Amino acid sequence: METMPISKNNKGFTLIEVVSALLILVVVAVPLTYIFFQGSWGSEISGKRAVALNFAQQKMEEIIAEGRAVEEEGNFSEAPGYTYRISVTPDGKMHLVTVTVFYEVMGKSQRLSLSTLLPGG
Repeated sequence: METMPISKNNKGFTLIEVVSALLILVVVAVPLTYIFFQGSWGSEISGKRAVALNFAQQKMEEIIAEGRAVEEEGNFSEAPGYTYRISVTPDGKMHLVTVTVFYEVMGKSQRLSLSTLLPGG
């Protein structure tokens, strides 16, 4: 019986090369995935905080335009999930007016406050 000669020029990958390549891929992919999700979470946090800041500024500008502040609570119809509270604290001849906006990011309650002094009257 005649046998076929074995070629000395094998152009395939060995099992060790394949396992090594997969290991390198995993070592690189896991941190990159983590960085991607961290960036995504950071973007969500920043975006919601910017919306809350805009709402707080909007309420503060309304109060300043009216020239007087009244304690109240409410929500923003244009953005469900955002609520506000206006508190007024007398401080001599002035009133300390604080607008606090409440919102959630990734299931955690957050708040942002802006304060100013207005003449009492």
